[in-house]
Amino acid sequence: MKLFVAIIAASYAQEGSGSPLVPFPIPVGSCFTCNSMTLDECNRNGRVERCMDNEQVCEVEVRSRNGSVREIIMGCKWANACQDNKVQNFAGPDGDREFAEYQCKPWSLNKPSVCRQCCNGDKYCGLKVLREGRNGYGPRTIRGWQENLAESEYLVEV
Repeated sequence: MKLFVAIIAASYAQEGSGSPLVPFPIPVGSCFTCNSMTLDECNRNGRVERCMDNEQVCEVEVRSRNGSVREIIMGCKWANACQDNKVQNFAGPDGDREFAEYQCKPWSLNKPSVCRQCCNGDKYCGLKVLREGRNGYGPRTIRGWQENLAESEYLVEV
């Protein structure tokens, strides 16, 4: 697969070919990865994994119900896919949702919540996101989950 990508990139890069050179995003390298029910369990059972060439960011997903965290998922992700997931926190495909319909409700004690964040810069950025706010389960505010922690140069037009 890497050879195929290299051949395609080389063919675009030839001078006079008339085809533009399409730069490929540089992957983040590695992300701390886990799928656990608690941050302590993530720390015990998680590991740093090398990202594939098409994965530029680390994604963090926190699922909770009735104020209790049920699942933490962290790992490498394609930047556009991560951003698409993050958009689902507070808006849907038809634009803004009503406040009550948000998927991400980190303050809620009686509703389900799914909050997602994208980050890059270092392999432990996902853990840093979780350590903010509420007892190691991420920010408690909309602003905290909307913050841009992934460099925009990794988002590519498709």
